[in-house]
Amino acid sequence: MKITGENGFYKFYPDDAGDLEVWESLNTKLTPYGDCYTFPELAEVEDYSFIGWPIGLNLATTNYAGTPDEVLRENNLTYSISLKSIVNKNLIISFLTLYDGITTNSAELPQLYSINGFERLKAFSCYWDKGFNIYKFERLDYESILSFII
Repeated sequence: MKITGENGFYKFYPDDAGDLEVWESLNTKLTPYGDCYTFPELAEVEDYSFIGWPIGLNLATTNYAGTPDEVLRENNLTYSISLKSIVNKNLIISFLTLYDGITTNSAELPQLYSINGFERLKAFSCYWDKGFNIYKFERLDYESILSFII
């Protein structure tokens, strides 16, 4: 199953019906979202925001119209895997654990904006191998943690 994460938004693209069933039995339930699946809380994000309107448990900080992932980006929000909620991306303090082999992989779904050295994970694209229950990355994009400090 292909999985992408960008702008605080996760999308899951199962290769077959078995992918989704097995992943949900090991993790959490997903919701249909266009041509893919996502976490139920993300499926509820509107394609616009007004200052002060709720987005998950947060209030929008900007007026914006675009795709739901762009709305999260413009309001500095991301989905927290551990809290199963939309939070401010600056509150993510988890560390990204990657293993190098033939491919770069991880035993856990990566948390967007988690820390890896002096950078935060901004976006990724990976394939979930249900036989080994690991995530094999084809793309990892980072941003400097200095952008959060300044």
